[in-house]
Amino acid sequence: MASPGRKWSYARSAGYALFVMALILAGVFVLVRSAGDPLDALLPDTATAEDRARFAQAIGLDKPIYVQFAIYVGRLLHGDFGTSLKYGEPAMSLVVERIPATVELGLAAMLVSIVVGAAIGIASAVNHGRRVDTILSVLVIAGKSVPSFFLGMLLIMVLAVSLGWFPVSGGGSFRNLVLPAVTLGVSLGAQNARLVRTALLETLNQDFVRAARARGLPRRTVVLKYGLGNALLPILTVVMLQIPHLMGGVLVIETLFSWPGMGQLAVSALSSRDMPLVQASVLFIAGLVVGTNLLTDILYARLDPRIRLA
Repeated sequence: MASPGRKWSYARSAGYALFVMALILAGVFVLVRSAGDPLDALLPDTATAEDRARFAQAIGLDKPIYVQFAIYVGRLLHGDFGTSLKYGEPAMSLVVERIPATVELGLAAMLVSIVVGAAIGIASAVNHGRRVDTILSVLVIAGKSVPSFFLGMLLIMVLAVSLGWFPVSGGGSFRNLVLPAVTLGVSLGAQNARLVRTALLETLNQDFVRAARARGLPRRTVVLKYGLGNALLPILTVVMLQIPHLMGGVLVIETLFSWPGMGQLAVSALSSRDMPLVQASVLFIAGLVVGTNLLTDILYARLDPRIRLA
């Protein structure tokens, strides 16, 4: 059972998370209204001044911005995220419809990053100082340095256009998933590889690992059970904190590969200045990121009693 002090720390962290969400809510509300007049994108060029005034009144843009914000917050408290100006449907419903595709891509990319990162990191650590370690370190630096959108275009040109192994774009099948998942996962996998290598090298030099070796245990058991098993805490933390970077990459990669997820929806809403849909998309993504960071803090504190939440 958590102590009163730790419960207070959890509550304080949750309060910080709510404060961050409030700042994001206000910032997004102001920014989407500073990006341009949505009437220019929603009404034809032949619309008269009277038409524009009536439409602005219908969607509430005729009121001062602080009044608009108060109305928006009041609706949010009742679960109303507004109606999409482009599609005429509840904005959050449109976002929720795209969640499965984004989750599918995110999980696939995370799986790629974990598998690639663990394999390269372990191979590099057990061959520390050898030529294999040097080659793998160069590959990791390259994977971390290449922008995701450039890697995605390269994969499209080679594996989709030239070789015809995978579709160029779209969703709905495993073959459609491969290229965007690899594109998203490579950079995170390179980061994981460096982390696994560093954590494993540090753990393998501990006394309990030397004792395991002295007992004649197989090398695989020493590396995986005693070495990697005790290096999982920092690896878990970084993998959890990679979700914000993953969501940022989703915005670009889903658009590049025409993947039918939240990222593509958010970019489309931005281009059409669909304010309710932009706000709903950003708030959902921000809530996911902030919630993940909060969960990481709590898990870290639970897994390691020495950690205290700030």
